[in-house]
Amino acid sequence: MRENGNVDSDRETLLDERAAARFLGICPRKLWGLANKGVVPFIRIGVKSKRYSQKDLEDFIAASRQRSPEPAGTQQDDVV
Repeated sequence: MRENGNVDSDRETLLDERAAARFLGICPRKLWGLANKGVVPFIRIGVKSKRYSQKDLEDFIAASRQRSPEPAGTQQDDVV
């Protein structure tokens, strides 16, 4: 605990499978598949339970973000 009585804010927020899936906007089954393929990192708790770091999920979202390609013929040449 810190001096002001609050729990240390450096502590990682862990989400269960349903909460993590809701955070990502996907169904739990899709999250389960992504985790088992190693695409989304998780923390194993016991034999069956998994927890997902909110920071890891945010990083996954950032890494998955794609820009839409420029339509053909609209790309500008690099100006030197």
